[in-house]
Amino acid sequence: MQREAPAQDAILEYVRDYKSNPESDGNSPTYGEIAEAVGVSPATAYNTVMRLIRHGRLRINSRGKIVLGGKYLLPD
Repeated sequence: MQREAPAQDAILEYVRDYKSNPESDGNSPTYGEIAEAVGVSPATAYNTVMRLIRHGRLRINSRGKIVLGGKYLLPD
């Protein structure tokens, strides 16, 4: 089994925490916010989010928002 890069774990955790915060009002973090929070470049944040989408850990909903995917969805 392939081990995830630390940036993937950190980005997934940041998105999960961001989306669960009531102040986010259902919005997604920007790639710039993700990059700043995790300590990577915006390009790296974007590429890592795209990788997480390909692996089913994140997805983009019909409104263009980043959401947790598959078994990583937040409970209702």
